[in-house]
Amino acid sequence: EGDARLLDAQRAKNPGLHALFAFLEDLRADPGAPAALLERAVAFYTPALTRMHPEDYPRRLAGLEQLGQIAQSYAHMEAFLADLALENPEDERKAVREDAVVLSTVHSSKGLEWSAVILIDLVDDRFPSRHALARPEDLEEERRLLYVACTRAKDSLTLCVPGTVFNRAGGGSQPAMPSLFLRELPRELYTELRETFSGGLTAPGGGSQGLGGDAAPGGYARRQSPLSGLSIGTAFGRAPLAPPTDADVSDADPSASPFRGNGGADLSYCRHKIFGRGKIVARLDGGKCRVNFPGFGLKVILSEYLELEP
Repeated sequence: EGDARLLDAQRAKNPGLHALFAFLEDLRADPGAPAALLERAVAFYTPALTRMHPEDYPRRLAGLEQLGQIAQSYAHMEAFLADLALENPEDERKAVREDAVVLSTVHSSKGLEWSAVILIDLVDDRFPSRHALARPEDLEEERRLLYVACTRAKDSLTLCVPGTVFNRAGGGSQPAMPSLFLRELPRELYTELRETFSGGLTAPGGGSQGLGGDAAPGGYARRQSPLSGLSIGTAFGRAPLAPPTDADVSDADPSASPFRGNGGADLSYCRHKIFGRGKIVARLDGGKCRVNFPGFGLKVILSEYLELEP
């Protein structure tokens, strides 16, 4: 009863609270799955988000969309909320727990350091987010965030790239494109390893090792660098992170070559009227391009139907 009087008083001061309280009560009465409830909450919150943060609301909205993707794998709200209740990394540091794994977001990691850091889900449309790929200022902000996350590692840094991601729109899995930020890394700065179906690690082209081993044998590991602890893991036989060179393409597939435009500059991205923005993988004979469209996968399309983005 006391709470009811307090809420009535707040409604009298702010009529806009009527809609909010009614919406919250409706959500509480809805037995739907977490993903459906979260979708309703985001739709209700989006107008306020764009009004309060007009400069960077796409980046904030992208974070909520990622939360929605996580919620897809939960059937019950209790389990979803329990897994979201992460411990504060600051509390972990105060407790000096040397034998524990700290689960943290990139934002929460600022100011902290760990002996080993593992960053996951480094694919386009997630890191960087779909909105950041469309806005240069947001892209640079996410690039800075990744730099902050990488510099939290004192001895070892591992960057993980899944081979596929869940397609929220159509269900099932779709091929994932390694993050733009990782594709920009010089090859000599990292050791690339791939996960096998048995859980081990293997270097591209051959040679394998167990978890925690040294560079893979057989000469396939990348040259060591000042970032000697940096390794990039890709799941289940993905293509190498770095784009192919002219020599790579001519040796592997005579019909494919890097897509180049005026002056030999790489044209990495394009836009299609139906599939939207995509990453150009290769140029094929007959004026065709092989393009990876997020949400649709790899497509072979005539180049005349593509709007190229330099």
